[in-house]
Formats: sequence, structure tokens, C-alpha cells
Amino acid sequence: MGTQTFTSNGNWTCPAGVMAVKVECWGAGMYANENAGGGGGAYARLNAFTCTPTSVYAIVVGITNIPPNSNSTFNSTSCVAQGGGEGNTLQGGTIISSTGDVKYAGGMGYQYHGSPPPGPGGGGGGAGDAGAGSNAVGSTGGAGGSSGGGKGGDAGQDGTSAGGGGGAGGEGYAGVGAGGLVILTWAEPMVLNNLVSEM
Repeated sequence: MGTQTFTSNGNWTCPAGVMAVKVECWGAGMYANENAGGGGGAYARLNAFTCTPTSVYAIVVGITNIPPNSNSTFNSTSCVAQGGGEGNTLQGGTIISSTGDVKYAGGMGYQYHGSPPPGPGGGGGGAGDAGAGSNAVGSTGGAGGSSGGGKGGDAGQDGTSAGGGGGAGGEGYAGVGAGGLVILTWAEPMVLNNLVSEM
């Protein structure tokens, strides 16, 4: 079994003899502002993308705090995991704006209401490969989705990889979200040995 993990932009060259690859993308979690937590990144998966041996495929890994470049993608639009929204929007990465055979949404950040607000909100949890990220509740960051989702930051704390949203800062410090991730997995081609019979 072959695998390659990308934590930053790059390219993947399909190995000789490989005809299909599983693609998993996590969008980046987003930053918070003083009162509102950032949203968690979505997850998207292609179970078996048909690839061409020796062809090169572009990988983009979402960067936290740089909307709209928080999406993680494989081959441009073949697999897209949307990153979370920044603190003013609260929104986690959505299924609608992601592409793949399997998709899970990121959790929403939390914003207190009132004047003055009673405290900063937590960040949304990043989606995992088996479930959506949880929404933040008050100053507590949302839990990451099952199997691989990063926890959203509590108030003033950074999100956890992969894709957890940043917790709101309150006293001049706002947490940052965790960056995205792309993992590729493929079956190695079988090698048949030539058997020579001795007479």
C-alpha cells in the first residue's frame, strides 16, 4: 500500500501501474476575532479516483487565516474540502461547497451577543473522515469529527489539526485555526515472478 501526506501545496505523480487512488482532503480551520470563534474545515473523500500512470496531479492544502485560500483540493475541482469561515461569519466548511464521494461539514464558531458581550467564543471543530465537526458552545471549542477531525480552539486558543477553528480572543488575542491536509492512498501494483521449470 502506498501513501503520501501533504501539509503544504505540491504535486503527486501517479506511480507506474497504479490506476486508482483514494483522496482525502481536510479544509483549514479559520481564525477568530475578539468575540467570535472561527469555523472548522470540511472533509471530502474520493474513494477511487481514476488516475493515469506517470501523470502529475496538483495538490492545494488550505492555509488558515487566509480566506478564501483555506480550501484543500486535489486536481483542482476533483476533490474539494471547503475551509472554515473567519470569525465574522462563524460558518464551518460546508458540504455544498465541497466535492467528493463522501463529505462532512466543519463545525460553526460561537459568538456571544449582548453589549458588552460576556466573553469570547470557541472555534468550530474540524470534520473527520467519519463525521462532521461539532459547533462551538460558548467559550468551548467544538469537538473534531470522528476519526481525524481537529478540535476547535477554546476561547483564545488555537485550533487543533486537522482543520479545527480558532477560539476567539477577547483581550486582544484571537486564536488561529489549524491548517488543512491532503492524504493519498493507493494499492501498489502486483509484481508477478516468472517461474522457470528446470528439466
